[in-house]
Amino acid sequence: MNKKFLRTIGAVTLISVMLSSASSCGLIVFNSNADITSDTLSETGETTVTPPVSGTPNDTSSVQSTEIPDPEIVIRERLSALPQRDMSEVSVIIAAADNSPLFPDSTDTPDAVSRQDSKRAVEEKYNTSVIEIGTSPEALFEAAREAYNSDMYYADLLVIPQSMLGEYFAEGMLANLRSLPYVNLDAPYYNSSVTSASIAGNGIYAVSGAASFNPDYLSCVYFNRGIVKQFVGEDLYALVNEGKWTWDKFAEFAKTVDSVGSLHGHGSTFELYDYIDVAASSQGISYISNTEGVVPTVTYLATPTSSNAKAVVNKLRSLLYSDGSFVKTNGTALRDIFTGDTLMFMTDGLYAAELISDSDADWGILPLPKFDEAQKEYISPMMDDSPVFCVLKNTPKYETSGLILEALNLASYEYVTESYINRHIDYVLRDDGSIHMLELICGTAWTDFAHMYSSGISNLESATYGAMYKAVTTRSTIDSLYKNLKNAANRAVAAKIKVYN
Repeated sequence: MNKKFLRTIGAVTLISVMLSSASSCGLIVFNSNADITSDTLSETGETTVTPPVSGTPNDTSSVQSTEIPDPEIVIRERLSALPQRDMSEVSVIIAAADNSPLFPDSTDTPDAVSRQDSKRAVEEKYNTSVIEIGTSPEALFEAAREAYNSDMYYADLLVIPQSMLGEYFAEGMLANLRSLPYVNLDAPYYNSSVTSASIAGNGIYAVSGAASFNPDYLSCVYFNRGIVKQFVGEDLYALVNEGKWTWDKFAEFAKTVDSVGSLHGHGSTFELYDYIDVAASSQGISYISNTEGVVPTVTYLATPTSSNAKAVVNKLRSLLYSDGSFVKTNGTALRDIFTGDTLMFMTDGLYAAELISDSDADWGILPLPKFDEAQKEYISPMMDDSPVFCVLKNTPKYETSGLILEALNLASYEYVTESYINRHIDYVLRDDGSIHMLELICGTAWTDFAHMYSSGISNLESATYGAMYKAVTTRSTIDSLYKNLKNAANRAVAAKIKVYN
């Protein structure tokens, strides 16, 4: 019988957390309706022992413990469902941008160990060695282009920053991932948002899978619990769970500390351009109409799903310029203000949680707010350098690329992310409420076509999230920017993306 990890993101009920000692942590098991197999969980065992993580564990005594399945057994049983191949010890090469390694050399954290465990299971199944070659994103692009133009083998899989997909696509060197055998792009271990966003005409050119997914690259809101308790008086975690955590509420709460001593309402470590982009994306702006078999077009003021664009501009203008609660400082200086107990809300990446884990401030985390309560779900925009898988068009063996891509992501599913979450439970997060928030954020990772392809298609950025920035920060209206820029962007897209019947 295969075993499965169970997980739901959204209205999540935490069933169990294994916290076996100060130096090791286990997997979190969740309810889910999205199962990999139809078999039920049939047996349990102890978790693998992981190396110690430096620091003092947080008090999570209120979380219930229970026995959970041995991940190594689960991984191998999952992989048994994939086709058997003997690669005769021939290595599989993954060329990756060195800012997002799949398999860290150090194994001093549970999530690093889980990545190595997953890789080792794949290697054993296929009698191969999976070798990751890291280099800078720019050097990776140049090496891949040279290999493609010379019709030479370079790597079986690529791991690139999502924002560089357009550059690779513009050179015509990426394989349509639908051409890869054994790959199930609809499986739960692939992020459906990224898969949809990477559609370009007849092809799908990138995926974010469980093996490449790193929550550190997601955006979120940090809040000072003491300031919120004093000036807001509402349970923000409950507000999120009830679907009522909106940008209007955010602004209302931030304004309560306006002109109160040295306190500030909100700020972001991001540059203003990126902050506006992230805040707009969290409100469900869909810049591009993009379906398989159709040329993508800029339609964010022409489709019902994007009719909120004008209202989003007004919300962001008010947040930044009208109520006086926004702190213009960004970067490390803004983070210092937050940890100095003088800032209510800070928008940052999840990676920052570890940077402030030893601070004296009493903080928690939240997803980015929604546009309004009617918005279906919270959205956690992925940063530009979030890693995605691609395959070069001249890769000699699509079968190998497909098998390894599928196996690595299937083996990593839930195990890697849960190990990341468990480490944060033990050593980073300050309260139980943040556990569910971290789960929710990890489950709402999102990107779109404009962010993935603008690096290789002229006028696309200026007509989409670039126009949003100008509409918020200048006298230009979003209507005029849309009208003046969309046609040039659509022509550029149509010139790069051909659709064949």
